[in-house]
Amino acid sequence: MRRLITAALIAFAFSSCAVANRPLQGKYQNGPVTSETEISVERIWSRLVDLVARNGLTVSLLDKASGLLVIDRTSLSVTREKSQKDFDRRKEYEPGEIYNRNAWAVSSHWDIAGTVAIPTYVTGKMNVWVKDDGSKRTVNALLYDIRAEREDPKTGAMSYTVKSTGQLENLIVSSLAKP
Repeated sequence: MRRLITAALIAFAFSSCAVANRPLQGKYQNGPVTSETEISVERIWSRLVDLVARNGLTVSLLDKASGLLVIDRTSLSVTREKSQKDFDRRKEYEPGEIYNRNAWAVSSHWDIAGTVAIPTYVTGKMNVWVKDDGSKRTVNALLYDIRAEREDPKTGAMSYTVKSTGQLENLIVSSLAKP
């Protein structure tokens, strides 16, 4: 009887400290967002410089001759996917569905003893490039080198998978390419 009670207490202790990594299930932006426009390169560059300045972004490279602008590492808004645990069993749930559809990045998350752990900081770099072929211009935006960090002395270092939702790239491309 004593062994049974001890085994039950040990099982309870381990189950209450369960740790599970919840990987991403959805399909996210893979590669640049691209749009074609007939507006001038001068107007596109003017809008791009204005957009970068208004949002306080740091530019590490601006080469108008080649059509490339590189935005240095910057903080990104992040969300996570919903999981079955978030829903009543009677409700329908779509794998890969995210909480904030306007977030610029989506992160995997950890379930730690019933608590969800997501990154504290998510950062990334961005390339924006414009190609002029005479009759039309192509505007491209790519968010890359996305990194996630969590500062929590209780959980220590945790690895996360982070992907672009495509929202930031679409915002930039659409604001540059609109007539």
